[in-house]
Amino acid sequence: MSAASYQSGETIFSTQKNKNITAREGGDDEVVFKEIAAPKGAPEWTHDRAQLWNKVEAHSKRKDQRLAKKIEVALTRDIPVKERLQLLKDFIKPFVALGCVVDMAIHNDAEDHN
Repeated sequence: MSAASYQSGETIFSTQKNKNITAREGGDDEVVFKEIAAPKGAPEWTHDRAQLWNKVEAHSKRKDQRLAKKIEVALTRDIPVKERLQLLKDFIKPFVALGCVVDMAIHNDAEDHN
């Protein structure tokens, strides 16, 4: 939940902990894009970040269980800002085609460090 909160810049309510999770103290100014992509036929709740991660956590049986895999990429400044979103969407297509739900975000600060 904490990782999803940080990545998206959102406050997410955790039903397991019965509290709001806010992982970005300074706000979400650096989050310039966030979206959840799911395969065709996936339940509608997969597109709601709080519902998605609460259901993932609810199905975990072990304290040290891996609930998700994270892929972090730093894009070079040579790639124009307007092309970064399409690059991300093209990158995640094979994962979604395999049946994965992808919670993605693009972060960028004032100095174009993404």
